[in-house]
Amino acid sequence: LAAGSGMNFLLSGFLFAALFYFNPDNWPGITADMSLLEAIWHGFHVMVERLFELLYAWGAGVSEVQVMGPVGIAAIGAENFHTGWSDFILFIALVNLQLAIMNLFPLPIFDGGKIFGIVVEVVCGKAVHVKYTFPIQVVFVVLLVVFKVYVTVQDILRL
Repeated sequence: LAAGSGMNFLLSGFLFAALFYFNPDNWPGITADMSLLEAIWHGFHVMVERLFELLYAWGAGVSEVQVMGPVGIAAIGAENFHTGWSDFILFIALVNLQLAIMNLFPLPIFDGGKIFGIVVEVVCGKAVHVKYTFPIQVVFVVLLVVFKVYVTVQDILRL
């Protein structure tokens, strides 16, 4: 995996492990006498389960209300922070998991686009010339900025 997605997956798994290790009472099947390695194992197991749940939810369709930018994420994070530290850590773990998934999309500006470029290079035997890749990347950066502005405005209007 590319570095960004890999780090998001790793952080998410360790956050789930920390929840299980330091707060076992809130999780079915988790016991207080569990070792740190068992907590890490359960943390990564739950992360994979949540990963498939998120992929299924995204495949089922995402409404405009479910898409949030930094303002919406911060608002929900603040709500979770006030309900308790375990809710907040769980929220951070899920955000990291979603970032990891999005970062693997095969778009030129994400890690998935870089992986796609490497696959194309391996299949074709040579890299795609920069005179073709640069304009495509510029277009996607502009689209991403426009999308982020739109989502942020929607977040502000929902507050």
